[in-house]
Amino acid sequence: MPTLINHITVEVHPDVRERFLETLLANAVLARQEDGCLMFQVSQKQDDENSFLFYEAFSSEAALEAHRETAHFQKYWDMMQELGDKARRSATLYTLMDD
Repeated sequence: MPTLINHITVEVHPDVRERFLETLLANAVLARQEDGCLMFQVSQKQDDENSFLFYEAFSSEAALEAHRETAHFQKYWDMMQELGDKARRSATLYTLMDD
């Protein structure tokens, strides 16, 4: 099975930055413990403390779907919905070519 790379960017309003980071980083720590999660990195843009990049690697589509069913992901996803226009998110899914 090919490795899936999930490339996500998020920009948040400064008023919600701390709440966003707390929930996001908890999700990242727990995601790294999942069997099918090969990598989950969170980066902050150098010139914008409210702009973030997540680089996630999963061993299969089933592993990514299992991640999306976890309580920690659901907490993150619910928070993103609650933030509404105070958070802009873009996600692109890739297949690793050299697998």
